[in-house]
Amino acid sequence: MSEKYTPEQLFARPWLNHSATTVGFVADDGQFIPLADCSIGPHASSDYEPFANLVAAAPELLAELKKTVENAEQSAFEIWLVQARPSGAVEEVQDQWERSSDFDDFCAEWETQRAAIAKAAGGAA
Repeated sequence: MSEKYTPEQLFARPWLNHSATTVGFVADDGQFIPLADCSIGPHASSDYEPFANLVAAAPELLAELKKTVENAEQSAFEIWLVQARPSGAVEEVQDQWERSSDFDDFCAEWETQRAAIAKAAGGAA
């Protein structure tokens, strides 16, 4: 799928019979574009409902994970500021932080979460 969709457009939608769920996107024109039809296959549709719900919740889960990692980094940065007392303009201080062993420690501690964010975003952390 080459088109980009915003996280707000992703959701799970019950079919008319309310026994199956499909996951997809709502385009700007309001058209529903299916991504995964959970009513197809040898398994009962109820087997796929948790998957559909997880996919639909993914944007909120990703946003909360990003917020958690950003808050943890901000906290580690503030502790480093007090201890290191760096000098210079904002950009210089940011560069000093990113070259510090404290930043390396933060990255190592939060490696799994940062990798999950990067994977979900389709790029590097």
